[in-house]
Amino acid sequence: MVAELMARLFSTSQRFQRNLALSISLALCLAAFMLVWGGVSLLSRTYDELQDARVQLGNLQRLDAAANALNQATLSDGNERVQDFFTGANSDVVGAKLQAWLQETVDELGGQLASSEVVNMSSKNTVSVAADIEGSWKSLQNLLVRIETSRPALFVENLNIVSNDYDDRAGEPSLNMHIVFSGIRNPVADAKEGS
Repeated sequence: MVAELMARLFSTSQRFQRNLALSISLALCLAAFMLVWGGVSLLSRTYDELQDARVQLGNLQRLDAAANALNQATLSDGNERVQDFFTGANSDVVGAKLQAWLQETVDELGGQLASSEVVNMSSKNTVSVAADIEGSWKSLQNLLVRIETSRPALFVENLNIVSNDYDDRAGEPSLNMHIVFSGIRNPVADAKEGS
């Protein structure tokens, strides 16, 4: 069968043979070009991905260096950053300080603290308090401002506000707020406790 095909191919005109040879050559050149183009394209994408990875690695290294510097600054006793943390012998003491601060602040702003409790959070150094508070919109808004701007730093983890009945005496609706906020214990104290 192959011999017949070869015989028929050689018996065709020279013009057909030249056109066939030219077509095969062009097809081979096109295939070679496509292989080279695919390789160059792949190398270009790989190079771009490598450049992106280098940039990302540089950013992560800068963040890591900044975090390490912050940790070192935080762990030094004489540093001003220590004021961002609560101090106390343990989480229960810090939780009690947070609850006392909350009671005093709510009373000062004209609200009423219905309940509060220290709740466990995921971090060893985080102390969280969950509280139910009743008050006007203005008193609850001022409480949130005090929490967000307090020193040592406090962070609102969860917040839910619902409206009660309209209070004719105050001229505005009474609101119930459920809030969970957290403070961070001083890591220096933890390091000293662990020694």
